[in-house]
Amino acid sequence: MLGYAAGTLVGIGGDIDIADQLIDRALVIHPASGASLFWGGWVDIARANPARAITRFEQALRMNPRSAVRPQALTGIGLGLLAQGEVARARAALREAVQYLPYAPVTLAALIVAFTLHGEEQEAAPFATRLSGLGGTRSIDATIRDPKMRALLDTTLARYAKPQAVNASLHKTPRISGESSR
Repeated sequence: MLGYAAGTLVGIGGDIDIADQLIDRALVIHPASGASLFWGGWVDIARANPARAITRFEQALRMNPRSAVRPQALTGIGLGLLAQGEVARARAALREAVQYLPYAPVTLAALIVAFTLHGEEQEAAPFATRLSGLGGTRSIDATIRDPKMRALLDTTLARYAKPQAVNASLHKTPRISGESSR
């Protein structure tokens, strides 16, 4: 439960220091908890600790290689690798992740950054269009905190977003499914 609480804090852009303390406590209680390692990886991404994030995601995947959260772990690994400057490896992990998460904003955003950093801006274009069409989400703001990555993402989105998607802002919260249109 501590790992999931930490994950919730990351997802809503909450206090990352508290999330980190929750993960530390969870791993003291059960060092081999795949869920705590997975959420600890996301806490580390948010805290700009990519090396430990990658290690935690990889440990969680070794424990359960067929985990339902494998694509999200690959997204985290990709973000960690991007932060370490290992763009080619990041791109490979993110390409695999997007096959399973074709409309996940954080995965799309990370892949756009990877393609752009790798000099493949045309490859980023369809993903930028897809992401812009989704509208905004807080998950990108909460997860991709590095100002350079955000600036690169925003520039690529502005360049390749379809005209009807240009008004979609990464800083808007999407309508909750089932919410009345009144």
